[in-house]
Amino acid sequence: MTATRTSTAFRINTPAIAHQTIAGEMILINLENGSYYSLRGSGAAILALVDRGLGPAAIVSALQARHPADAARIESAVTLFLESLIDEGLVVRRDAAGAGDSPIGDDAGTGEPFDDPQWEKYTDLQDLLFLD
Repeated sequence: MTATRTSTAFRINTPAIAHQTIAGEMILINLENGSYYSLRGSGAAILALVDRGLGPAAIVSALQARHPADAARIESAVTLFLESLIDEGLVVRRDAAGAGDSPIGDDAGTGEPFDDPQWEKYTDLQDLLFLD
């Protein structure tokens, strides 16, 4: 993993970003510009692990424990996904101090295949959110 794995940890960019998980899909709303996002596949799981305070290495370990997939594939997917979320302003870098180095106990294997993280951005409600 690139720089995202070494000494960097992340957090959801609150209070600008509100988020909720519904039926395995994470929905995020940028309260500053009105864009909203849908995270599916492993994307929702990755962001949930970020929200739990895990660092990138621990996120990769947790996903490897859950899914029978090639370690390099998971590591690459997590790196690219986190970088795209940073570029979009959904997550921000934070001091790695306090970032979990290992998964938190409920990361038992599911036997399900690893789904690459996916996200979609929607801007169709921006005007409605800013009518005031």
